Amino acid sequence: GIAYQVDELPGDRPFGFTSEEEAREIIAQRLYVAPGSQAESRLAKALDESLQEEGDGVWRIKDSQPLRPCIVSWAPAV
Repeated sequence: GIAYQVDELPGDRPFGFTSEEEAREIIAQRLYVAPGSQAESRLAKALDESLQEEGDGVWRIKDSQPLRPCIVSWAPAV
């Protein structure tokens, strides 16, 4: 019983990092991976396979997609 509307806003490029080291640090922080842990070892292996440098000197996760920002509004259906 809810009427909703989704308005998609213009997207942007996938998020990038200025270096491989920055990418590893930020991704580990976002995932709450403790330094020196087994999880860090697994993350490092995954990032070895996933991080790539693009021609513009920016590091991104392979095949990453841009965020799709949207505004969602709703109201009770009458």
